[in-house]
Amino acid sequence: MKIDPILSAIIDTADAANAAPDDYINLEDGLKFCGKCHTPKEAYFADNPPFCGIDRHPTECKCAAEEKQQREAERHEFERMSHISLLRSEAFRDISALLILDDLGAERNTSYGKECVFDVVNRRLLSGKPMIITTNITLSAMQKATDLDDRRIYDRILEVCVPILFNGENFRKGNAAENLKKAAELLKLPLS
Repeated sequence: MKIDPILSAIIDTADAANAAPDDYINLEDGLKFCGKCHTPKEAYFADNPPFCGIDRHPTECKCAAEEKQQREAERHEFERMSHISLLRSEAFRDISALLILDDLGAERNTSYGKECVFDVVNRRLLSGKPMIITTNITLSAMQKATDLDDRRIYDRILEVCVPILFNGENFRKGNAAENLKKAAELLKLPLS
């Protein structure tokens, strides 16, 4: 069967786009192989008779598939980082309205102290403004608090804040050890 000249031109253009200088024709099956990874760049149509005299189609060789996968991973990471950037800009849009409660639980453990914390957290929740809270109190301790004042505070915090656990080494201990070492070197004292 004779191939249509227009179809032939399309096939030639596709072949040229799919070709590299080191590509070669495998003598065993007659398919084009990648000169870089030595995997097929063509495949025969499965269970179909030739279409207009064409019995094979282009396919991705191993290195082209890996490059495509890498580009897809980079695109996905770019989209993820863009989404994070958008969330950050939305969360911190009005910096004058940003509240950070550092070291929740370190305040005085009095009814008045707890009432002040509750008032701040509750007003923030009702205003819908962002809030960041750091604490050494574990999530399970917050969820299982038996004290009524603590439960009122923690319930509101957990309603609007997403808990993120940071369980690395205590950097203050590392800093203290490094400072002790420097002081011992300066004073020429033995470390104990």
